This record gives sequence, structure tokens and C-alpha cells, in this order.
Amino acid sequence: MRARVFALAAALLFAGAAGGRAAVTPPPVLFYGDSLLNLSKGALQVATGNYPNAANARIRPIVNAYPGSALCQWVPQMDRDITSSHARALVVAFVGNAYAPCVGGSSGHVNPDRDSAAPTSIVSRYRASLQQVVAVAKRRGIRLYVVGPIQTPWAHVPAGQLPWDNTRLDAVYREVVQASGGTAVYEPTAISQLTPGLVWAARRPCVPGEAGCSGGTVQVRPAADPLHLTSPAGTLRYAVGVSALVCAQVGVR
Repeated sequence: MRARVFALAAALLFAGAAGGRAAVTPPPVLFYGDSLLNLSKGALQVATGNYPNAANARIRPIVNAYPGSALCQWVPQMDRDITSSHARALVVAFVGNAYAPCVGGSSGHVNPDRDSAAPTSIVSRYRASLQQVVAVAKRRGIRLYVVGPIQTPWAHVPAGQLPWDNTRLDAVYREVVQASGGTAVYEPTAISQLTPGLVWAARRPCVPGEAGCSGGTVQVRPAADPLHLTSPAGTLRYAVGVSALVCAQVGVR
């Protein structure tokens, strides 16, 4: 089973971990995210070459993720985290949770499951938070990678009835990156791995030899919990999706 997982990670990355190179210390990279990143922490170790053999590590991921969390909850600690970790880059991967008070959630005025006025306010608050993160990265002189938000299973609901059509959030992420003056980079790989074209999908094409492959596709979202990810097929694709660019641009070659 382990061999299949490693082969899947290599196939998704289109290249295996570099072998036979001189020992180089991989640069630390801070990752911030929600339940999807939290579910994918183990897979991220595989995708970045830290497991099973850390000698092949491209980067050293330092993961800060919690189910249901929003970007605004992590902004206050980022400066401190950069100092303590000596991070070379930041990666933010959020799909638009809105339960935190700083997004107007449980202690505020937005109920993301019912409030038809929620989408605009949620997106606006994510824009403001991401602009704050850009300012932190610029001040500290490090690169910020903004992961495009994968689509949710509720995107088919007419606009205004539910906040989770991530087309709007993705557009905001792209706008903030474009206005960052080169400090931030938009990372599209998670979307292309799991919801290409921002169209939700329960299954994705298999890679050769992938366990669970049926009819050329594999389940990447659990039937009973379609917002989240199967393991290892879904979590590895997400881990590759949040780390591909930072590994290529910052990581050990």
C-alpha cells in the first residue's frame, strides 16, 4: 500500500524525488489552511519528499491548519511564525469558511449556511485578510503562494442562496495577487488536480497503478462528506496542489 501511495505522489508531480544529489537542507515553508490542509498533512510530507526518506525533501513544510478556520484567524501570528521558523515562503490555502468571528461567523452576523447576504461580505473579508498577508510577506521579504480554492459541492445552488461557489473567491485571490507587485504568486494546481475549471467532481482520472481505480477514475471526495477528501487519492492530489509551485520555485532541486 505504501509503495502505491509513493508512486501516486510521484505520478501526480510528474517526477519522482531527486536521487543521488548532495545533501542540502530544505528551506522551511509555512503553510496555513483549513480542514482540507489539515486532512492532507501526512500527504504533504509525501508530496514534498519528506517521507519516507527526508534526504529527498524539496522543502520543509510547517503546517498550521484547523478544520473550519478562516484566513483572518492566522494573520496575527504570521510575523511571529516567520521569525521563529526562518521561513523562506508562505502558502495560504483556504476555501472560504465563514464561521470565525473575524469573518462574521458564530459571534458575528453571518451564518454561512443560511444567510443569503453572506457571499459578498465573506469574499470582502477574505480580500482584506489576504491583503494583510501580502503586506506581511512584502515587509519580511519572502514570497507568498496563494492556492486557488477548490470548488465546493454546493456550487450549483443559484448565486446568492449559498456562499460557497468559489468562483468569486478565486477571482478575489487572483486580483490580490495581481496587485501585489510580485510579492504573491497564484497557485492553480489544487484546482487543476481536483476541480478543473472550478467544477466540482467526486471522481478524477486515475494515474497508472492507482488503487481504487474504476473505469479510469478514482474517488477523491467521500460520498458521505463531499466537501472533504478521500485518502490517499484526494489528500495526495490536494497536497501536490498546494505545494507544486513552492517546491519548484523555492525548494531544493
